[in-house]
Amino acid sequence: MPILDDEKYLLNLLQQNRLLTPEQRAFVESRKAQQRQLLLRQHSARRKTDTGREQDDTLNFVDIIASLNLSLGDQKGQLLTEELIFRAVAKDLGLPFKKLDPLELDLKTVTKTIPRTFAFRHLLLPFAFADGVLEVAICNPDNKTVLAEIERANQLRVKPYLATKSDIRKTLAEFF
Repeated sequence: MPILDDEKYLLNLLQQNRLLTPEQRAFVESRKAQQRQLLLRQHSARRKTDTGREQDDTLNFVDIIASLNLSLGDQKGQLLTEELIFRAVAKDLGLPFKKLDPLELDLKTVTKTIPRTFAFRHLLLPFAFADGVLEVAICNPDNKTVLAEIERANQLRVKPYLATKSDIRKTLAEFF
């Protein structure tokens, strides 16, 4: 099972990191089916990308949790966001987290290293090239096959960074 759909793993991780209270966990567990249906209806209404294909925009459990707009643990006024969830997962997996800022990215690296359709299909973004290593923002830490394909195609090492789906989607749209 993909890690971003492993409900028990994510809920335990968020609770251990005090991002979710036991009461909020129970709320998520009671609302997850309803919220999934709501998000699927919204997702199916989303328009296709300009490539004529849908993005690999599969709904995962992170999307469900983030869409519930829960307070951050016991803190009122701060929300449990997609970014906070991804940061917790990245830390737990030992992956660096990357907050994407289009102004800091190299146009050539983003647009010339990986074909546009491949980047949209797999929701990943090459953002830097240093010392023979291509740094790539991914939102699916389980997709090692795609990273191996990039290494093989470009004949260089790839270093994955975890980034949110929304950051990758937004940055791809800006650059392409």
